[in-house]
Amino acid sequence: MRHCLIVLAIAAILSVASGNVRADVSGGANDSGALPSLLLGDADKSGLVDQADLNTVLEYYNQTGVTWADGDFNLDGTVNGADLTIVLANFGKASSVPEPSSIALFGVGAVSLLAFLWRRRRPARRHEAV
Repeated sequence: MRHCLIVLAIAAILSVASGNVRADVSGGANDSGALPSLLLGDADKSGLVDQADLNTVLEYYNQTGVTWADGDFNLDGTVNGADLTIVLANFGKASSVPEPSSIALFGVGAVSLLAFLWRRRRPARRHEAV
């Protein structure tokens, strides 16, 4: 039984860890109140790297003091060839959001692992015959 819990916990953690993780470089929430899931090359945070993002990079090309929304995807302060390469490499890609079931599986695995470790930490009580 203990080994099953360990295997379940490890499988849950690995399934979530292998998911597609995105970063929020803006630090703010979107219109729905949730943090946006950004994709490299998505200047307008639409969830898709498209012609609008390419136009943004071309508009601000060779300018300094720019931000993610201006096409500075490697955050070096300048829109340059590296940022153009990022847009072209991700052109047509959409950001993915992890399924709620994988988050639930992670939670079950984490709780199972903690329960196992808690039981293992506490010594077994032995009843003495009177």
